Formats: sequence, C-alpha cells, structure tokens
Amino acid sequence: MARYSVAPLVAVGWEGFFGAFSILLMMPFLPLLRPTLPPAAQPFFDLKRGLDQMLNTPTVLWSGVAIAISIALFNFFGLSVTRHVSATARSLTDTCRTLSIWVVSLGLGWERFVWPVSLLQVGGFGLLV
Repeated sequence: MARYSVAPLVAVGWEGFFGAFSILLMMPFLPLLRPTLPPAAQPFFDLKRGLDQMLNTPTVLWSGVAIAISIALFNFFGLSVTRHVSATARSLTDTCRTLSIWVVSLGLGWERFVWPVSLLQVGGFGLLV
C-alpha cells in the first residue's frame, strides 16, 4: 500500500460512490429477505415507507444529511491522519471517539451508569484501547 498515493478526498469520494451504488443496486432485492412476514408486519427494507418518512419528516431528512456529512468527514480526516501519522494513531483516535461518545451520552443523560453492568463497558473500553 505504500506504493500507492491517493488523496484522502478522492478515496472518500470513491468510497461514498461505491457505497451509494451498491445500496441502490441492492435496494429492490432487500425486501425479499423476509418473505414469511405479511407485508403490513414487515418492518425491514420498506423502500416506499422509508422514502415517505424521510421526505415528509424534516427531522429524519436533516439527521440523515448530518450523518452522511459526519461519516464523510470522519473518513476524510481518518485517511489524512493515516497518511501522515500511522494506522495505529488512527485506530487509537477511533477508539477514543467511541469512548467520548459514551461519556457524552452519560453526561447528557441519554444513558445511565448502572453499577455492576457498566463496569463491563468500562472493561471493554479498556480492553479495546
């Protein structure tokens, strides 16, 4: 891989293009994965209902746009860090990102620190780092 030099923005662009293309290609076939459920009870991969919810609910639309932008920025900066520092530094930053999201969600009250169970999470983060 050291022989190849690809600008991070180009790599992120190709990654996004490939992801969007493969999802759009597979979207018509995904509902076939759950043929045993009646159509009204089939919650997965309902393209019509998903598009309706996305286009008629601004919160869903804008959160989807925000998620897409954050993933693109994460991949761009991750590739930039890997290009200039190392893959180990990128892995460490990714791990710290996961830990910081958990700490922020604890601070905002989205999650609770439950005494014996949350020790398993802390141990998992420690093992991950």
